[in-house]
Amino acid sequence: MGYPSTAQLPDGKLVTVFYASQSPLHAGYHMGAIGWNVPAKEPVAISGRRELFLDNTIVEQLAGDAQRVFHRPVAREVVIKFNQPREGETSGTVTVFQDGDLYRMYYRGGGHAQRDADLYAMQFGGGK
Repeated sequence: MGYPSTAQLPDGKLVTVFYASQSPLHAGYHMGAIGWNVPAKEPVAISGRRELFLDNTIVEQLAGDAQRVFHRPVAREVVIKFNQPREGETSGTVTVFQDGDLYRMYYRGGGHAQRDADLYAMQFGGGK
């Protein structure tokens, strides 16, 4: 299956269309469509933890004067330079998280001259 695209109809139902190349009913490529209903949402229990409200996953709608405000990023010092041979010509898809006193970072490196690789870096205590 490839390139799925979904649209919501005025009655709330969803329609997903896609192309596929393997089917017991048809040899070669073909288009498919599936209609389905949106399942009812259960309230999300967030307890006392902090949450980012970037989309409608947790906050379905805003009322009154409420609005989402996204602040512009502020350029600061360079955090990491992707300049090691093992990183190849391109690096990206960075995920950073704190693990006790460690900051761990997983990222991808690679490029035309080298196979893509999963890479790992860590920093003790948050210092430079």
